[in-house]
Order: sequence, then structure tokens, then C-alpha cells
Amino acid sequence: MNAVRKFLAELRRRKVYKVAVVYAAVAFVIWQIADIAFPSLNLPESAVGIVLVLTVLGFPLALVLAWACEVRPEEQAPVTTAEAEPALATPSPDAPPQTNSVVVLPFESMDPEQEREYFADGITEEITNVLAGLADLRVTARTSAFMFKGKHADIREIGQRLGVSYLVEGSVRRAGDTLRITAQLIDATSGYHIWSERFDRSVGAVFEIQDEIAGAVAERLSQHVRLAGNALRPVARSSELPAYDVFLKARQLLTGFAGKDMLEAAACFEESIALDSGFAAARAGLAEALTLQSIGFQLKADKETMPRARQEADVAIELDPNLPDAHLARALVAMYYEWDYRAAKTHFDRAVELGPNIARIHMWREFYFTYVEHDYAAAIAENALAQKLDPLDVALQSREATVRYLFGDVDEAEKSFRALLEKMPELPLLHIGLADTLMRQGRINEAVAVMEQALEFGGPLVMVIGILAGFYGLQGSTDKAQDLIQQLEARSPQGYSSSLWVAIAQAGIGDMDAAFDSLETARVLRDSNLLYIFFIPSAFGFHSDPRFPGVLRAIGLSHLIPESG
Repeated sequence: MNAVRKFLAELRRRKVYKVAVVYAAVAFVIWQIADIAFPSLNLPESAVGIVLVLTVLGFPLALVLAWACEVRPEEQAPVTTAEAEPALATPSPDAPPQTNSVVVLPFESMDPEQEREYFADGITEEITNVLAGLADLRVTARTSAFMFKGKHADIREIGQRLGVSYLVEGSVRRAGDTLRITAQLIDATSGYHIWSERFDRSVGAVFEIQDEIAGAVAERLSQHVRLAGNALRPVARSSELPAYDVFLKARQLLTGFAGKDMLEAAACFEESIALDSGFAAARAGLAEALTLQSIGFQLKADKETMPRARQEADVAIELDPNLPDAHLARALVAMYYEWDYRAAKTHFDRAVELGPNIARIHMWREFYFTYVEHDYAAAIAENALAQKLDPLDVALQSREATVRYLFGDVDEAEKSFRALLEKMPELPLLHIGLADTLMRQGRINEAVAVMEQALEFGGPLVMVIGILAGFYGLQGSTDKAQDLIQQLEARSPQGYSSSLWVAIAQAGIGDMDAAFDSLETARVLRDSNLLYIFFIPSAFGFHSDPRFPGVLRAIGLSHLIPESG
């Protein structure tokens, strides 16, 4: 069934359907003219039959030629295949498309083995990464681009939704040691092809093909937009194809951003490094996967992941000092685990310098401005840059609302969360944000109800259990709070349970001594979640406790202590 779908998609891409329709229409007109005109010209009746036979025989020939001869860029064929509009999570941006902007849409995998779809996705991402090195060019991030995967939306509609002027699309067919990649550059405003090419090479030449495509796109774009003073920066890759192959699997898992995927992604990166110890991008990927296991999903304690993450990030930087992912991974370790904020800032800045078009670098840099420098304007600006590069990423829109309520704009944050929940009602991240917003407005019962939904949709995540337990305590539902605290404590022998969220639960029921003991445990274990301590709602009582300034000093945030503290 998958092969049939791919065959039909290839028919559509090669315009075979259109040729069939046009041919049939023209043939019908010819038959009508022959039927009317031939008798008046005293031609024998057999002449009409000959015309009929010739047009019928020409039909399969026209289809074969349509398959073999794809529409070339000189033909300037408009792309108007609007079969299905993707169900996007957010409305299209109001701003008009920027001239220097492009999106690389997911290349369609024509591989009969569906499990190797990651290969086509990897090629898409690699071309995106090469183009992202051009400072004058805004390149839409993977998350937004992949919203259109498997959809056959109108090219002009995609351009409008993403706010870009140009699109790159194509297909990948891998059969044994051979590889066929087609690529096209399209004007998103008119829907016309600017450039198209097919590459038939060995699989081992995949890196050269990716660079050729990116180079051709950049060259063609330079004829339409200003890309002065830019040169394509080489992307860190492995010279060993097996190492690169498993690296692509790991990247796909990492971008899926699910707890279990982080563990599998780390294992794949490990395998890639075992095949090629000098593969800088795989080492940076491993550092990021290990870090997310602790700071994102609390699957493992920081002492189990962060030292190794630092080691891998350092090696990646040594192997390739110009790899933005390596500096990002090193910045996260410095900020969350080492509490070395000067080093974190240095690596964040270097990552942005090397990868100005990488949305997730701007996303994490916002965390730095929010939790370390407490700079609202800078945080909002970084989030805006990230959303500009990845306009359909709900996580980035949720972060904007989060920054707003953390700095006191709770009304605007509530509106944003409710609007996002209308579109994605089962996303736990949005429920957590709305619940926290309601708590800061003193609407305890509403906050509890929303947080219960977060637990229902997201499962027993440590953070969700800890926050809900704290909310239960503030609500007066002490028994419910104690039950959840016991769940957190019971997780310790089986898996990681962050002491910060335990402390929040204990503070909710009013046991401040136990809460500060847990914070001390978190400090000793270098719990990455301590970075969020300053922004815990005042209702929990941490800020008014005389022990609180000591916690901030211990993790290098003494500049956040009020002057009277």
C-alpha cells in the first residue's frame, strides 16, 4: 500500500495527471473538428477514424513522455497542487513574507522500506543546516517545515503561513548503493519553479549531493535576493556512512522530544561515535540528549548525565570549534549544572554567531536571559527571533506566554494559553503553563483543575506530580498532596526524582523545614531544576523565608536577591 501511495505521488510530481487531462481535452476538440469539418472538405469517412486511432495511440506515448521528461525550470510551471491543507496548530503570520527567506520542506521518501524514512528527513535537515549558515538568509526551522510532511498543500499557501518567499522541495530514492535525489527551488509568491535538478549518485556521495543542492539553491537565490558577503559554511559530518546513517536516526529521535526517545537517541549517538570517534556532530548530539534526560524529562539525575555531557561537548568543540550545536550543548551544561553563567553566556553567544538561523539556540538563550539575567526585554526578543525562524512551533509560543507571566503579565499569558489550548487541548505543556498562570492570580481551585488535566494527558512526570502536590497543599487538600509526595519518594529507588519538585510539594503543605532540606539535597546533587527557584510562586513561601537568599547565593544567583535580603 505504501508503494502504491509513493507511485501515485510520483505521478503527481511529474505532472502525469495534468498531461492526461490536457491531452484528453485536446483530443476531444480534435475529434469534434474532424467530425464537423472533414465531410465539408469531401474527405472520406475513414479519415475521421484515422484521426481517432492516432489520438488514442498517442495517449500512452504522451504519458510516457510526461513521466520521462520532468518540467524543467525554464518552463516556469506554476505549482498549484492544493490537495489537502495541513492542520496547523497556529494561524498564519500577519507579516508579509521576507524577501531573504526560504524553507526546506521535507523531502519525500520514495524508499519502499518505510523504516528508512529517517534518511530523507536527515537529508532535509542537513540541507537546512547548510543554508542556515548564511547570515543574510532566514531559514525556517525543522519543526515548522515538517508540519507539512505528507501534505500536498498549495505552495503559495505554505509560503504565506511560514512567511517565506522561497521553498525547496524534493524526493529521495535509495536502493542498495544507489541514490536518486531530486530538488526544486520554487518562488512561493508566484508558485513558479526557479531551478530543478536530479542527482543520480552512489549512496557514498550523499554529502556531496547535499552540499551541491544547498550551493545551487544559494546561487539561484543570490540572483533574486541580496546575499552579499556570505559563504556556505561546511557542516560537520562523518566520513563513515554507517556512522552518519545511525546519526540521522538519533537526530530524528531527538527532534521528537519525548522522554523515551531521549534514551534511544543517546544510544544511537553512542553507536555513531563508536563507528567514528571523530564525528563532532554526533558528540554534540549525545551531549544534548544526555542533558535533556535531566533538565527536560528528569529521567536521570544530573550527576549521571551532565559530567558526560560536558565531556562530549568539549570534545565536539575541540574537533570542530565552528559547530554551533557543540557550543549550545556546552552552554546548557554550564548554565544548568555548573552554575557558571559567564561560561554559559560565552557559549550561547558563540552558538548564535555560528548558527544565527537555528531556532532552538535562540530558544535556550531566552532561558538564560529569563532565569539568569532576569532581563524581560532580552528574553522576549530571543523568543521573537526563535518564533520568526520557527513560526508554527507551539512550544515557542508557549514559552512566550511563560515569560510573560513570570515577569507579571498574567492576563496576557492566560489569553495566550487558552488560545493555544483551543487548538491543542491535549498538550500537557499548555496545561502546566495555564495552571501556573492561574495560581499567580490566586485562582487556586481553577489551577488545580487544570493541573489535573496536565497529569491526565502527560502521565506521571516528576515535575507535574510535584507541582500538583504543591497546589493540593495550598488548596488545603493535604491528603491528596501527601499521596503524591509519597509517589515522588517511591520513585527514588526506581528512577530519578528531582528534589526541587519534592521541595515544592512539601512547601505546599507548609512543611518548610523539609522543603529547605530538599533544596539542600538538590544543591548537593547539583539538581539542574534549581535554576527555576527564583520564579516559584510567592504563595509557596520560599521568598519570605530567611533561608532563601542562601539558596540563591549557593547557585550563583545572588544578584537576584532583593536589596533587603
